[in-house]
This record gives sequence, structure tokens and C-alpha cells, in this order.
Amino acid sequence: MKRLNTLILAAGEGTRMKSALPKVLHEAAGKSLLKHVLSAAAPLKGQTGVVLGRGADQVKEHLSPLPGIRFFLQEKRLGSGHAVMMAEPWLRRQGGDVVVLCGDAPMIRTETLKRLAGVHAKEGNSATVLTARVPRPFGYGRIVRGPDGRPAAIVEEKDATPEQRSIDEINSGMYAFKTPELLKALKHVRPNNA
Repeated sequence: MKRLNTLILAAGEGTRMKSALPKVLHEAAGKSLLKHVLSAAAPLKGQTGVVLGRGADQVKEHLSPLPGIRFFLQEKRLGSGHAVMMAEPWLRRQGGDVVVLCGDAPMIRTETLKRLAGVHAKEGNSATVLTARVPRPFGYGRIVRGPDGRPAAIVEEKDATPEQRSIDEINSGMYAFKTPELLKALKHVRPNNA
């Protein structure tokens, strides 16, 4: 597997927690949610960037012992696409492919990330989204597939029609992209959903 850069989105609020501690710094099995994600992505052997938001200084301090991580600040939380835009100059310099991961998803496994990267490379996709089928998809973005069976849209719960809410395939918030094509597409992203 070729080297794959990683951009971890640690800026979003996601599910609000009743804590002053940023969500990604909460611990599970003895380490922060964010460090679980970093550990899973480490074997990808590329450069790593982390987009920060609320509690940026705390998160930077928490990760300070780890070498080589680049940090980007998302002052206004305008969605995941906007978070990725905060790292645009770095991504442009990196080129190649990048995986974009949620910093609060500690259960992601290295094997899953390698499979995501492998499918992405093998199929020559511009973008590859990691999805899952779940029995109760409430709260998640739904994967709407086109007539060819390929993903055509991701519709958030609040924007979904009743028919779309019945879809059991959800967006994990984890992706692989060809970086140049990602950067072109980001220019068209607008935070106009509910």
C-alpha cells in the first residue's frame, strides 16, 4: 500500500457532551478518542493533519508529545467540508490521496482504513466513502444511491424525506479522496443543510 496522508477532523461538536473537555479528549479504554483514531491511522505512513475547534489549545497540548502532526484551526464550525478547507494549503502541498477521519470515532480499525484505501486505489475513485448498514439509523446521514448503485448523495437526518429516513445505509464520516479533486470540489461546498 502506498503512503496515504490523514486529515482528522477534531473541530466539530457532534453529539454534545456535558463536559468542558473537548469531546475528542474523552477517554475510552485508557486513551483519548482522538489518540485511538491516530493509532488506527498511523500504519498508513503518510503525513497527519488535525483540524481543531473548541478546546484547540487543550487538544494541541494533548498531542504535543506526538511528532509531525500539523494543526489547523476551524474558528467557525460550518461543517466537515469547511473543516477540510482549513487544511487546504497543506493538502495542496501533500498531493496524492488523503483519508479524512472523524476524531471522535475510536472504534475504527487499521484494517478497515487499509481496506478503504485499497478499494479507493483499486477502483480509481475520486472519492470513496466508508458506509455501514445499521438497524436503527436515526441521527446519521443516509447514503442515497443512484440507478447505477453508486452513492449519489449523503442526506443528513434533518434534511431527509421519510423515504430517505428509511434507508439503513449510513455515512461513517470517513472518506478517501484524490487530493487535487477534493480541493476542486471543496470550492462548491455550501453549508446550506438543516
